[in-house]
Amino acid sequence: MITVTKEIKENKKYVSADYLKRIAQHAENIKKRSYELMNLQTDSVVLDIGCGPASDTIPLAGYIGSAGKIIGIDNDPEMIEKANQELKLSGIQKDVSHIQADVQSLPFASSAFDICRAERLFQVLPRSISRDSVFSEIDRVLKPGGTVVLVDADWGSATVNFSDTELERRLINFFATGMRPNGFAGRQLFELLQRNAYRDIQVNVVPFIAKELSETMFGDWLREDALKNKIATPEEMDNWRAELENKSSKGTFFACVNMVIVAGRKA
Repeated sequence: MITVTKEIKENKKYVSADYLKRIAQHAENIKKRSYELMNLQTDSVVLDIGCGPASDTIPLAGYIGSAGKIIGIDNDPEMIEKANQELKLSGIQKDVSHIQADVQSLPFASSAFDICRAERLFQVLPRSISRDSVFSEIDRVLKPGGTVVLVDADWGSATVNFSDTELERRLINFFATGMRPNGFAGRQLFELLQRNAYRDIQVNVVPFIAKELSETMFGDWLREDALKNKIATPEEMDNWRAELENKSSKGTFFACVNMVIVAGRKA
């Protein structure tokens, strides 16, 4: 089972519920497109994998009726607690629930869902876990003819407006290869569905744009890991931070990364 340990939570690599809520607000266009591709019906039974603090289960509730159901799963019990708090605050009366579960062994019967959705799941899977085995579980619980929608980043496409382009490329490459378990997950999703014989595959690429350094992962976390791994010198990282913080304060900061959305129908 994938677990969230105390050590992970004390490290800047742990993504908090508050951070996920902020990112969800900035990624509204990406989420909206993924909902459109889900082909939701009023009686749809939906699984949201990696639900976090109910960033998607609550909005998705607006698409279903009394016969529909939405289940969100996350491996982190604190995320589930936060999701249930958010659900209670929302006042939604529809059949929406959140449970702690392991993506490698989903606690559902085969063919239990009309639609399965996962956002930013594959980029954070530990390297020891095969994405094929995880997708096999998703495929198992999806009904024949059901729809899967996957959303993930291609960190190799990330770019930051910084004066030293050689250093910027060096740091972005390090982030994609050294700081994410699979920084290239987004570009691999189309092949994943093709190899599993999914039909009517659609691919959308939507840029996630950040206009403040705090909206990215390129601040203190990147600085500390780059120095630790000798990817850049202290002087280079001081210049990186100073220039990007200055751009943020002046309103001229710009960074973006491609988010890849794929949708397909199970044969």
